[in-house]
Amino acid sequence: MVAVVVLLGAITLAALEIPEVVVVRTFDPEGGVEETRVWIADAQGTVWLEANNPETTWYLRTLEHPRIEVVRGGQRVNYETVADPTPAGHLRIRRLMSAKYGLADWWVGLLFGNPRSVAVRLDPARNP
Repeated sequence: MVAVVVLLGAITLAALEIPEVVVVRTFDPEGGVEETRVWIADAQGTVWLEANNPETTWYLRTLEHPRIEVVRGGQRVNYETVADPTPAGHLRIRRLMSAKYGLADWWVGLLFGNPRSVAVRLDPARNP
């Protein structure tokens, strides 16, 4: 039984970390920084993140302070976030994540679900 739990844990960790993962840095009014590892997708020149649920901390921080920093492939880029909490936004981000992450997306969705996930568009920051 322990071996099964360890194996499932290893599969889950691989599913979460082996595909492309970026670091999202969000900020609070006092200048505090929070780093979160998330999946990212590109579609027709637009960059997207998925907040697995609308209560996730990094997402809530972007609602108050939409400027974030994303570390991707060793590069730091500043963005302005634009949330799309609509059902259409949810379907869009689910399609993008499923297409990019495939089996890993299926596995993580099976374990954690994401029926309330929110699409977050990243626009290049003005005056970086």
